[in-house]
Amino acid sequence: MNNQFHFCNQIPSYDTSNVFFARLGRDIKKTDYVINSLCYLLSFPGYFGFNWDALFDCLRDFSWITENKIVLFHEQVPNIPIKDFKIYLNILNDAVLDWRDDD
Repeated sequence: MNNQFHFCNQIPSYDTSNVFFARLGRDIKKTDYVINSLCYLLSFPGYFGFNWDALFDCLRDFSWITENKIVLFHEQVPNIPIKDFKIYLNILNDAVLDWRDDD
């Protein structure tokens, strides 16, 4: 896995006229909460299927978001089962790589 993630001690600030910023809170302990939160925060379309495959598909599209830069910020690493956490990180990584290929 390439280093697609940036770790920081503070919530970064961005000009929200240029950046779509989504922030997930602390104490996430359920995989469903990660998926549901991302659906809400990133305004996924109504056809979103609430599973890993659907998450990957939506993270690679974003045709409904006008900003060119999208930041997903976790206040704390989700405390979900390790198997799900690995899947989640791989999905995020692959989505970022996919976006980089398409600019």
